Amino acid sequence: MIAGERRWRAAQEIGLAQVPVIIRSASDMEVLELSLIENLQRADLNPIEEAQGYARLANEFAMRQEDIALKVGRSRAAVANAMRLLDLHPQVQVWLAQDLLSVGHAKVLLALKVPEEQLL
Repeated sequence: MIAGERRWRAAQEIGLAQVPVIIRSASDMEVLELSLIENLQRADLNPIEEAQGYARLANEFAMRQEDIALKVGRSRAAVANAMRLLDLHPQVQVWLAQDLLSVGHAKVLLALKVPEEQLL
């Protein structure tokens, strides 16, 4: 199963005997791309996980920000802003992932061009 596992489990919980599915062949790369997109559409990712997912789509699948935005249902600006978070100092990324720092505060730190200055 490439996508829809949460829907399938929810259908099981409410006792549905049948769930409509689409069966198709996919290469290993297509499976990876589809599962990555499915995971990015989840609501429980922290901002760094989301940014890393977008970066992975860009790097491994040569997707432009516009393509990523269309695939995950976000605006191009939202994808671009998320990916910029990966320019933060690694420790700041940890704080952001642990919800010790807000995305708004992290974006302010991006204005500091020397990553070590973001720690002060």
